[in-house]
Amino acid sequence: MNSEEESAWIIANSPRSRFILDTHNLAYLAGHFDGEGTIGIQPERRRIFLNVTHTHTPTLELYKSTFGGGVYFASKGVNKLVWQWTLSKRSAVAMALLALTPYLKEKSDKAERALSALNLMLTKT
Repeated sequence: MNSEEESAWIIANSPRSRFILDTHNLAYLAGHFDGEGTIGIQPERRRIFLNVTHTHTPTLELYKSTFGGGVYFASKGVNKLVWQWTLSKRSAVAMALLALTPYLKEKSDKAERALSALNLMLTKT
């Protein structure tokens, strides 16, 4: 099984697969994540997380319904409230990155590094 087939198998067998297999939403979320998202890699803490800070909560709720995680109040902006979607459970981060990476442009290299680090973490745990 090549890596593309493995990714498809993991995604298709995920409890959230009914959302993830919608390629239009994935492409939309990946484009949005490229511009607004963060891939945090903290090897010293064995932690990898994803987050998106935004004022449009329906978009953040789409991340949540697709990948899990939570949407939290972040701060009050000049004219709007600012919210943040955060995902930190390793298996969920891996699933999200596997789903988003084929569509990423700006963050594809960092996503690949995060997946490699997650693979090491998940196999050593």
